[in-house]
Amino acid sequence: MDDKMVEREQMALKLRNDSFILDTQLEELAFQQILEEKAKKIEQLLPHQLNIGHFIASAIVAVNRNPKLLECTKKSLFLACIDAAEVGLDFSRSKGWAYLVPYKEQATFMPGYRGLIELSMRTGKVETIEAHLVYQHDTFTIEYGTNPHIAHIVTYMDVRGAFIGAYAVGWLVGARFPLIDYMHDEELKKISLRAKTDYIWKSDTGEMRRKTVIRRLMKYMPISPAIERALDFDNRIAGLKEIEEQEAQKTLAEKMEEKMKIITESGGQITIEKTSKNDDSELDKKVKDAQDEHKQEQGRET
Repeated sequence: MDDKMVEREQMALKLRNDSFILDTQLEELAFQQILEEKAKKIEQLLPHQLNIGHFIASAIVAVNRNPKLLECTKKSLFLACIDAAEVGLDFSRSKGWAYLVPYKEQATFMPGYRGLIELSMRTGKVETIEAHLVYQHDTFTIEYGTNPHIAHIVTYMDVRGAFIGAYAVGWLVGARFPLIDYMHDEELKKISLRAKTDYIWKSDTGEMRRKTVIRRLMKYMPISPAIERALDFDNRIAGLKEIEEQEAQKTLAEKMEEKMKIITESGGQITIEKTSKNDDSELDKKVKDAQDEHKQEQGRET
């Protein structure tokens, strides 16, 4: 991580801490006034591509355009703007880089798919990324392997039919072949159900479908600290943090089930009680003890 990124993170942390100290005062101020008073500090977070005046204006327009955001706390709106500034994205509607999303009277920063593309191209290692939607009456083929290829002919019928899936294509600088990925409608539906709020999936369905497949494609592309932060913020509103925790718990449960299978097959009789620490080494020890005990019993029988 370069020095400028470290400085931006430190400044963002300071602004977040200030918001907790000035919690009551923030609610008494107009949102525009808060941003204007903190403009010089926010400007230190922005990359050279962004102008502080344009950034503030984009945030104000975004809030005024959405009545639900006006119901959110000023503090949450301010913190969401700090998150966006730290990553280096503004809320300009024409760019589609980032959004302010309301959730239970709390505003949250969420990067858009075009914001993720912009951050990828800023690395200097990505030439371009595209994402498109496929419908029932389109002509669509996809080929993986050593010569990845997508052929997509969009129908000019008034009705393109039911939504089928979404795909993303990414070109790395100097690459001979593109990186491609495709997600079927059912895969996308499962991910949409994980979201903390369905607001953005309902209001910008196509945008979310494109972003979801781009996110998966980005696993195979160069990642910068700004992209990591953007994905982290996106995970929070997408509910993926909770999913990761559930998956971790599921893994522990699967380990315990496997150990119980080993014990049963060895003939040992043992009861494993849950511990607050879920200590895996303790389970391993009990499995070994059960197996040793069974071997000793077999020895006495012979």
